Amino acid sequence: MKNKSLLITFALLSNSPLFADEAPTGFLDVSSNTVLAGTHVDLNWKINLPATSIEELIDFDNEERQIIPREDVIAEVRVLGAAMGPANNPLYGEAEMNAGGTGFINIFAAFADGINAGDNFTYPIAAGESLDFIFKTWNGSSPNRPRENWGSLRTPVTTGNSDPRLFILKDGDTVPIKTAAFDQEAAEAFVAPYLEEDGLTLKLGPNDLILFAELNETVNNISDFQDFVVLVNFTRP
Repeated sequence: MKNKSLLITFALLSNSPLFADEAPTGFLDVSSNTVLAGTHVDLNWKINLPATSIEELIDFDNEERQIIPREDVIAEVRVLGAAMGPANNPLYGEAEMNAGGTGFINIFAAFADGINAGDNFTYPIAAGESLDFIFKTWNGSSPNRPRENWGSLRTPVTTGNSDPRLFILKDGDTVPIKTAAFDQEAAEAFVAPYLEEDGLTLKLGPNDLILFAELNETVNNISDFQDFVVLVNFTRP
């Protein structure tokens, strides 16, 4: 029998989005060197099992508002919505992300007028490195006023401290939904696809977190926690 060169690679199940968070994936490599009939060959293989809970991948603290991967991950981040000020005269908002110490990048910069499902931002983060966010707005920063006439910067909401204006929630947690101020979109409008039938409980995958930020200086009875709503999905490389 003639010598053969053999290379096999495969995925255990479809890598389509339908299975991305549910099915194991992997590969099997047979050396591409000449393989003789009847001889043993060395196989290289790897199986990536899906996480069964976010705690397998991420060490997150809702007291210190920290997000730190337990292993190397890919973080995919998307702003689901931002609403500050009257719907017809919104405040300007900015959201920044720092993935694994690469430096802060802007993931949102616009007038916060409601549902703003923007671009996805994808970054690798090494185990032990943090995923950090900063959320900002300016008093009086309406579309009807030039930039030089905006008021002061409100105290930003940031991860990595005990700021009660930020929630980091997982599957099964209760959304901090309150009646939105002015005539803004309420938080449930931003997370409608991720809610159970009760309209209060998050229905997320085992790799997901959602952040809810309130940009008022203090938390009070009108805090609606929909100034910024951000979805983060984590996958293994």
